[in-house]
Amino acid sequence: MPRQFLKQHLPNVDKVLARRELRPLGRLLDDPYLLHLNRRSVAGGVACGLFVAFIPLPGQMLMAAMLAILLRANLVISVALVWITNPITMPPFFYLSYIVGTWVIGSPVTIHFGFEPTVHWFWAQFARIWNPRWSAISPSGPCLP
Repeated sequence: MPRQFLKQHLPNVDKVLARRELRPLGRLLDDPYLLHLNRRSVAGGVACGLFVAFIPLPGQMLMAAMLAILLRANLVISVALVWITNPITMPPFFYLSYIVGTWVIGSPVTIHFGFEPTVHWFWAQFARIWNPRWSAISPSGPCLP
């Protein structure tokens, strides 16, 4: 059932490869796993898309596409799942990952929302915010002392 649903809603492989915008990529898109629906390809596309969705940088769709090409994962699903974190959903997702990170490393929730859009505030709060967030998404634990 999910496979038929995805086949109905995903674009045709030949139509995607015939796009003028994709011609510069040339041989990179020749891999059949990039646009094929099987367990490995779809699971890899989901993993790539969700991983990149939680990186707070611009150009997430491009990063997800490059990662999907490198890992031979489904390209369309990878790029589509990046949009799970859009400007409306990003603050709750990042706050939730911060809360999970503080729980994982056993530190108290110390963030209070006194936000100032300055570089000084960002560097002063960076370690307090980033350490628990990184612990929530990284299996190796905290990155900052």
